[in-house]
Amino acid sequence: MPPCSHPDLTGHILPLFDLARQWPKLRDGVLDTVERVAAKGSFSLGEELQAFESEYAGFCGSAHCVGVANGTAAIELALRAVGVAPGTDVITVSHTFVATVKRFGPSAPGRSSSTLIRILVAWIQPHSAVP
Repeated sequence: MPPCSHPDLTGHILPLFDLARQWPKLRDGVLDTVERVAAKGSFSLGEELQAFESEYAGFCGSAHCVGVANGTAAIELALRAVGVAPGTDVITVSHTFVATVKRFGPSAPGRSSSTLIRILVAWIQPHSAVP
């Protein structure tokens, strides 16, 4: 990870998250869950997903939650849920993962121009860290 270029933090590395620090506290619960799911062979759908959706909805104070396979599927579902139609302009930040824009923009493989949205990139100002 490159050092941060913000004047107040020059030379410091800002990690996205520190799994090594969190792992000792999370380890037993994660391994128990992996063992339980693997033993049942229910890697998608099933009661584990239903339990997660219910628990996460409660955590968020929502009536519902939908678990999906990955972040790209989550973005597509969220765009559909709020009524984003083909040809709609959608703004995202410049420092996002490439799949965020590639899946939905003009170069999306296997998608016709009638199903695409238009991606607008908001470049972040280095002096303020805002668009």
